[in-house]
Amino acid sequence: MGEIRQRPIFHDGEVVELSGEFDVRDLESLRARLDEAGERTAVVDLSGVTFLDLQTTRELAVRLQIHAGSLVFRHPSWAVRASVAACGYENWFRFDAEGTGDETAARPLRDRC
Repeated sequence: MGEIRQRPIFHDGEVVELSGEFDVRDLESLRARLDEAGERTAVVDLSGVTFLDLQTTRELAVRLQIHAGSLVFRHPSWAVRASVAACGYENWFRFDAEGTGDETAARPLRDRC
């Protein structure tokens, strides 16, 4: 089961840290947390994610589209990149490598080898 933590970073923003394994059992809490974070500016740190199933990967893609400009995903783990590539969502995701707001498109796994 995945874990969701939050910490403030400035007056109207926060960091949401995801860690562990995320699957269908986590969808409701993940959806609610990302919707809440999307009402402000939030950075979603994905470095601690060890597994994403198809539905969770899709949910991240949908929430990113719904809250475009409010949610920034950063530091995707290998597991996140693998799930994004397996689902064919490379064009849906943009990752901020350093948490600076400078987003770069997700690189397909074949480009990482």
